[in-house]
Amino acid sequence: MLNREQYLDFHTEYYNSLENSTNPENSYLPYDIHNIQANTATGPQWLIFHQLAENFIRELLNANNQFLTNIRKLEIWIEILNECHEEIKNDLIFEIISPLGSYVIGTPYIVKQRYIYSAVMITHQTRMLQDPTINDGSLKERKIGINTVKGYRDSFSSMPQFTDILVQIDNDDFVNVTSNYRNLNQHRIPPRIEVGLGMTFNRFRASDGSVSYGLGGTQALRLTDIIPTLYNQHQFCNDTFYAIWSFINEQVLVWKEIRPNNT
Repeated sequence: MLNREQYLDFHTEYYNSLENSTNPENSYLPYDIHNIQANTATGPQWLIFHQLAENFIRELLNANNQFLTNIRKLEIWIEILNECHEEIKNDLIFEIISPLGSYVIGTPYIVKQRYIYSAVMITHQTRMLQDPTINDGSLKERKIGINTVKGYRDSFSSMPQFTDILVQIDNDDFVNVTSNYRNLNQHRIPPRIEVGLGMTFNRFRASDGSVSYGLGGTQALRLTDIIPTLYNQHQFCNDTFYAIWSFINEQVLVWKEIRPNNT
């Protein structure tokens, strides 16, 4: 375990590196231009739609921007690790780098689910406006998933672009590069981060259904190898935001037409 002096020294080094670091090629999303005018339409249904959309937009902006910040943090900590004395490397990994790395690797899945949930909740309001026979209670929040979003592909012209970009977040390439870390971390035993061989004894199931047991082992994830993929994932998140922003604006036009504000 790091002692107090070591812990403070590491964080001093971290903040010094952060101040001297260059801005990443990826960009932070601006807040001020992503607003929906409250007087665009009228009526209690519009109030609900507007409040939901505004809240979801803000939360998605926060999620994307925090993801980029955390990647930058992780990148700096990796640089510090590479220059760390061998005798305290493991302490640095286990106490600081591994928890942050675990969270950042899991972030694409988290952000993707937020986009799915936000898109469905917003679109449900507009579909009820277009078709009054739709019961608000018909939407079961616990059952919202990617297939729910895809069910709206034919409802709005900008929805297919959104879903096509959305599936790039936490895609198979990312899962493979990270050795399926997020899923294994939540449901089984994940590979270790930076050091150690995980699960040295395993159960193996063959294609014919037979089962055997034996020595194996999972190599530790090297975060340096994952950083470029994390930046790619962040860009997919940004691209997805612009796509959801486009189809939200398409839906705003529907509200403006059906519930116009004539004042």
